[in-house]
Amino acid sequence: MSQSVLSIDLSINPGLLLHLAVDADRLTVVDQRSFQIPEIPSGGAAEGEPAAAENPGLSLRQALQELGGEFESSVAFVAPDDYLSLQLQLPFADQKSIAKVLELEVQDLIPFDISDFVIQHQVIGPHNGSGHLVHVGVMPRTRIKHVLDVCRTAGLEPLVLCTASSALAVLSQMLPKEGLPLNYAIVALRSGSCHIVNIVGGKVHSDRTINLKLLSPDPQLQLPALVREVLISIAPHAEDPAAHGPEAIFTLGELPWADDLARASGLPVRSIDVAQIGNGLDAHTVIPSLGANFIREKEPVPALTNFRVNEFRYRPQLAELRKGLIKLMPYFLATLLLGIVAFGAIYYSRALYLSQLRSTMVDEIHKAVPGLELPAGREIGGLIDEINKIDAQLSSLGSPARLTPLHALSELSRYLPSSAGISVRRIGFRANKVTFEGEVTEYAAMDRLERVFERSKKKKRIICDYKRGNASGGGMYGGQATKPFSFELTLCD
Repeated sequence: MSQSVLSIDLSINPGLLLHLAVDADRLTVVDQRSFQIPEIPSGGAAEGEPAAAENPGLSLRQALQELGGEFESSVAFVAPDDYLSLQLQLPFADQKSIAKVLELEVQDLIPFDISDFVIQHQVIGPHNGSGHLVHVGVMPRTRIKHVLDVCRTAGLEPLVLCTASSALAVLSQMLPKEGLPLNYAIVALRSGSCHIVNIVGGKVHSDRTINLKLLSPDPQLQLPALVREVLISIAPHAEDPAAHGPEAIFTLGELPWADDLARASGLPVRSIDVAQIGNGLDAHTVIPSLGANFIREKEPVPALTNFRVNEFRYRPQLAELRKGLIKLMPYFLATLLLGIVAFGAIYYSRALYLSQLRSTMVDEIHKAVPGLELPAGREIGGLIDEINKIDAQLSSLGSPARLTPLHALSELSRYLPSSAGISVRRIGFRANKVTFEGEVTEYAAMDRLERVFERSKKKKRIICDYKRGNASGGGMYGGQATKPFSFELTLCD
């Protein structure tokens, strides 16, 4: 499945808006629109001054509405008029040290204050075994701010902000490898600028953009001056003994002065067919289309120059978050609706079940207690109230103990045979207490009686506790003198 991306070319005026479909190894122009860019001076407006237009992205927004479609990400191109590229050879083995001294190194090479410029760097690779070769891109801060203002007021937040020469460098990974030299240069002419990229050892080494108007105001003198500048740009660095010059020059599309360049350089000049790069491409759209390789999902190509750094680094905006939420809204609403329906069905089924259960319960109560009136909705509470009333009435009629006096009498008669020499005179009941009084003919009989109560206490079936009370009096039983006894028994609850 192809990826849908947006390329915003603000390097020319009118600007160009491209809707691109990105496949694994091919680009396709789906649609395109032009739009007007508010002009600002090449140096940019001073800090705090108003922009050239109150709504700099109005024309871009209108073009975006006409273009239509949904885009997953975007890339923007900044005008190359004030772009400066440098190649530094820094004697640092640690890449972290490069960022610390980079601004000082750049300030030593350029004759203006770098505080008004954005400096972006990318380490090309190791150099001479003890340092690194670093590519540096420099652009006025106000120009980058203006480009982002145009995009943001149109509702866009590009992931990458690059130059045309950075997009041209992508061709080093798209050209057929068969017969391709390790060292070569790529040259493209577009809208009054000449873009040059040097490939050394199969890797992007440096880039340069030449403004034709700055070479000579006379168009007839521009050609020889341009050929001379191209030769200077592709020549190896004189201070680098390991540097290699190009073995060939490739031009993007047909170059009118290709023969002049071949004669002056003594190198073969080959043309890159635009149709091999993608579908629907031409000399006007090929460079901004190549920028889609920076933001493709599968194996994106790192941009040689990307000015989304420092205060201009990419930050997800609330507008993009809102856009994502809008996409998810139908799924969220569908899930919410299903949840409401499921909750309603569960609630209704449980309410129906409880209603049926209540009706069954009321019917059973009326069967057991005919004529009992229970309040609606409080059937269980009403039944409990009635039970409590009955318990209160029963408590006034007798002992609340679990065992009755009959249990105590049965237990005593089982353990007290008539031949034991024991005479029972009185048995009294009060709550769960049993008072047991009588007389024995000998103390041994009283001890046997106490052992009976002890065994019953251990079983905790009828008698759970006992204690001997004070007894007085005495008499005769069977012609023998008797001794009185008294026990208080506690029935088990």
